[in-house]
Amino acid sequence: MYYSEFSRYRIEPSRQEPRTATHLESGEKVKIGNGYLESFLLSAEDYEKTIQVGREDKLWTPKQVQDELSKLKFGINVGIQEIAKAAREVPRVGDVRVRGIRSIFKSIPLGEVFTVTFQKKGVKLTDRQFKKKQEEYLAEARERLEKKQRWKEGILDAALEEIQHLMDNPINQVEAGADRTLIGYKMENNPKGSHYMCMDLEIMENRLVNISTINRLVSRGVKYTL
Repeated sequence: MYYSEFSRYRIEPSRQEPRTATHLESGEKVKIGNGYLESFLLSAEDYEKTIQVGREDKLWTPKQVQDELSKLKFGINVGIQEIAKAAREVPRVGDVRVRGIRSIFKSIPLGEVFTVTFQKKGVKLTDRQFKKKQEEYLAEARERLEKKQRWKEGILDAALEEIQHLMDNPINQVEAGADRTLIGYKMENNPKGSHYMCMDLEIMENRLVNISTINRLVSRGVKYTL
């Protein structure tokens, strides 16, 4: 007789054997041995290594491909087939060299658990709130400049520093959203936009994850960071 399973569990830390687990789809308590846990179950949170990646894929450039080709060394007696095989193994221009965090998230199979941290949608300030932020910045800048003036320090340099600070940190009417961490799994693989419908296992509710704002991801024992 054959059986299959596609389930998620919550297992509390314990030294007991077997471990008590909650089958999330049914809410039932079950017993799972450590051997089965370590051999056949994937953790959404545990990881053994950390890899820093970019947001987007890094592709092979013409120069990088040429550098790889230049590494190929053949003896006098090497046949055409061996040379052709080695050449086929060299990546082509435009091939993916290092996957970005977006691609890694997309490749996670449906139903497989992971932990993802992403930025929630920003909040647009009202005109009154935006004006207040501008006034607060001007008041702080004025205080800093007056202090420089009292101490007879370079007022021109101080003014340029304020301008540079404003250029580097512009006052936006949309405030960046806070980070949100979701432990769960994907419920779709090909959304129309950048938002994936996922199940949040901590509250057992659907949540949207914007892959354009992901900054941390734990999947299959690896933690990916930007």
